[in-house]
Amino acid sequence: MAHFRVNLGDQLQSMFSAGDSVRDRDGKPAGRIPRKLDLEISVCANPNEITRDWRRFEDSLGLNHACSTWCLAWYKAYQETNKVQPFVITGRTRTGQLQFVLPLELRRIGLLNVLVAPGAGHTTYFAGLYSNQVLQIFRRGEGIDFWEQVLASFDKVDALLIEGFSVEKFGTDHPLALLPQSDAAHGSMRMDISSDWPAQYEEMISSKLKADDRRCVKRLEEFGELKHVVAETPEQRHALLNELLQQKATQFAAMNVVDPFRSNEAAAFYKRLIDIDDTLESSSLYFSALTLDSVPLALNFGLLDDGECHGLITSMTDSDKRRFSPGRLLLGHTNNYLSSIGIRRHDFGMGMLTYKAVWCQRELRRQHVQIGFTGLGRIYLRHKRSIQELKSWLKSHQEVKRFLNGVLNFISRFGK
Repeated sequence: MAHFRVNLGDQLQSMFSAGDSVRDRDGKPAGRIPRKLDLEISVCANPNEITRDWRRFEDSLGLNHACSTWCLAWYKAYQETNKVQPFVITGRTRTGQLQFVLPLELRRIGLLNVLVAPGAGHTTYFAGLYSNQVLQIFRRGEGIDFWEQVLASFDKVDALLIEGFSVEKFGTDHPLALLPQSDAAHGSMRMDISSDWPAQYEEMISSKLKADDRRCVKRLEEFGELKHVVAETPEQRHALLNELLQQKATQFAAMNVVDPFRSNEAAAFYKRLIDIDDTLESSSLYFSALTLDSVPLALNFGLLDDGECHGLITSMTDSDKRRFSPGRLLLGHTNNYLSSIGIRRHDFGMGMLTYKAVWCQRELRRQHVQIGFTGLGRIYLRHKRSIQELKSWLKSHQEVKRFLNGVLNFISRFGK
């Protein structure tokens, strides 16, 4: 396969808004010639080579190690089965100082080589890490030159598909906001948490729901000791993770849908996430449970990043105790704990569900960054966009969606 050089051209915004993609450059450059920025761009296929610099860079940005912890755990879990090739793009000054890290993975999809975000399908957002010096490049209006230089380093790549960027969350001046996008079918639900959670709970929750919470607590306490547990040691977290994955498997089986956590690689990823986090001075994970006589009724696994808790996985028992809303009770404990450690935002992830609407104040729109470098890559992205458009249409036509789901469930039961 040829090395595809990329030229974004003068009309970047209009070209992208029209749905076209960047062009290959196989000789005489078309359009403008990008200005060479004072950055050395490289692609690292072995993340272990840059782990130390990566974490130092996160420290310099005043961030926790959520980005590196997530990506390194993902790479390690999937690289062992040769299903994922790390593709970490870095930019440095001439003195070797790291200026940005854009962690990606190269996937083989049929005949295509496609770059995607690490953990696509398991995470709500993706953005990469950028120094203030890089952000200044975009504020000066030189973002096109930046991406010209970065994308020119791609080799044997048909398409770039980054699912889950949010302009609302990261802002219009974020580097990824300049790249071509299509709207995602589903946004994410988020709530703000005050420093006084008990007072916030009293104000935002209706008297009917508060009375129901008190009733559920009273009934559960009749069966045994009801306790909120925050797991801090690797042993505690691994034990809760095993219970969580089992609860999710039971839940998805009952719904007759595919379990996204069932693969050995996915389970290995979450286990490595816990192990890698344990090697750091400060944790970027949050793992808690509501237990009855030490048996988990509901579990909540999240990632702490820049003052926000990103919900990763929640689960609830399928026992008869389910009727006492242990998941809802756990969310109240979760917000109280997050408030106590200075977390001010709680992201509930994708999907507009009834329980989320009770807690969350806003829905953040999400986008998919899409660039096709070859003809096959552009066809692939058009196919992906068509699927997203169909999902968006079904989202606004719930009656049709319910009818189709009913038909599919009938066919599935008939097939058994």
